Amino acid sequence: MVALLDLPDFYKTVHDITLDLIKTPSIVATQGEGRIALKIMNILKASPYFQKHPDNLWLVDVPGGPWPKYTVMALVEGEKNRSSQTVVLLGHIDTVRVEDFGTLKYYAFNPKGLVRHFSSLNIGGDVKKDLDSGKYMFGRGSVDMKSGVAAHMAVLMYLSEIAEGFSGNVLLAATPDEEDMSSGAIAALDELFRLKKERGFEYIALINADYTSPLYPGDDHRYVYLGTVGKLLPSFFIAGRETHVGQCFEGFDPNLLAAELTRLFDMNTDLCDEVEGEVTLPPVSLKQRDLKELYDVQIPFAAQCYYNFFTHSRSPEDIMKLCKEIARKAFVNVITTMEQKRRHYYDKANMPYHPVPYEPLVYSYHEFYQKVISKHPELISNLETLNENLLQDPNIDLREHSLRVVEEVWKQSEEFNNRIPLIIVYFSSAFNARVHIKGEKPSEVRLMDAVKKTVGEITQKTSENISIRKFFPYISDMSIFGISDTPEEIEVLKCNMPAWGKKYFLDTEKIRAINIPMVNIGPYGKDAHKMFERVEMNYSFRIVPQLIFMCISNLLL
Repeated sequence: MVALLDLPDFYKTVHDITLDLIKTPSIVATQGEGRIALKIMNILKASPYFQKHPDNLWLVDVPGGPWPKYTVMALVEGEKNRSSQTVVLLGHIDTVRVEDFGTLKYYAFNPKGLVRHFSSLNIGGDVKKDLDSGKYMFGRGSVDMKSGVAAHMAVLMYLSEIAEGFSGNVLLAATPDEEDMSSGAIAALDELFRLKKERGFEYIALINADYTSPLYPGDDHRYVYLGTVGKLLPSFFIAGRETHVGQCFEGFDPNLLAAELTRLFDMNTDLCDEVEGEVTLPPVSLKQRDLKELYDVQIPFAAQCYYNFFTHSRSPEDIMKLCKEIARKAFVNVITTMEQKRRHYYDKANMPYHPVPYEPLVYSYHEFYQKVISKHPELISNLETLNENLLQDPNIDLREHSLRVVEEVWKQSEEFNNRIPLIIVYFSSAFNARVHIKGEKPSEVRLMDAVKKTVGEITQKTSENISIRKFFPYISDMSIFGISDTPEEIEVLKCNMPAWGKKYFLDTEKIRAINIPMVNIGPYGKDAHKMFERVEMNYSFRIVPQLIFMCISNLLL
């Protein structure tokens, strides 16, 4: 490998590839995901190394959706001493949509056009400062994360030029669908598993290049993250008791209970998950609605809500227990409030008051399913038919699919027949595993040492204020390549996720078999998933690829 002082200047290469990738729209769940994979293939094909080794560059078909999409795999094999040790470079090639750009959405993939139009607007604050500085490239995907993929590609192409100087392998996986279901990363996982089995690859580290941003106003740090945050979507089916609005105290309003759940969960910092001084963001409400389809003067019979939960240490079992406890508290609060309001109304109306004895019934999906199935075993075949029918409708997403299954189980229950209010807690979206790099395994220590050495060397060379943290704070494809939860903890997730094995598939044992120590070394920018998305060019185009290269060098020496 080259010495630190001889590090190449990757700036122009990364700049040009980033610009080329931004100009190739690749919105998730569109034809663009396939087109950008072919674009990346063509860029890499021009390299003499891949012309000499065409079998080291290939596409992996990614299932799902009406259009073809691919994960791009590119392998550079060190020639100094043949070795099975392999570093994986990971990056996603899809973006979110562009409706947030409003009338400027047709310029979303045109960085120069965006700057021209933004300059004509009355924009102030941080955006105006960055726009005037000329240090940022604007555009959808600029920071999340086409500049990161460009950095990986630049490093890989440079490594191909000096293959005789290092041992081991460097394998790029450029994946689609990260912004939705991570199907591209799952396809890459299968490919890594195949290479491990067929070629004996030993995966010693994974370097992701997803975006980094300031963590608070005025934050001037650049961040490198060991490991990643996890994410779950605990969901709540709330059954009430319908009634005419003219007899509202004879019913139980599930909207009131949904509102109380949101009050207790939404942005509640007491529910943050803290590990080694790093704290997740609190739960946030992503959906709250009743399940009435049309207007009438009957109060809703049921409602639904769900909340984003980030995790550092909590398992699915921990989250289920926590959610049931809070759901019970919400239930008790609502029962108490309703009785107070009922008593107050009858006092005002000069009518005799009679209490209604509600119980705060809260079940996990697995508990409720087992309860119902024990009396109605025919439900098993009914659910099979329901799942088959739901899978035929492409407009029913994972969250809706899960809800329909929960509803069907509820409709077969005694609680439904007797109109008994209850809450069923379940999981209804893709699982993002938390990955905690503790330094307890030799492979983790090796990566941690390489990262610390790399950051120290680059910081000394560049005077950049780079900080190493433990958990990448945003959802990412890294969760497909490592897992910290035990098989028993994952079983709680599976049996409480109605769509598991039907609409949603994730081979957690395959993840456990790969389980690569990981680090995120990504571009720096601001406003990802927003109209003013932008990437700071000097750090992202020059320093990030040097960090990636030196980390590989420190791992494969």
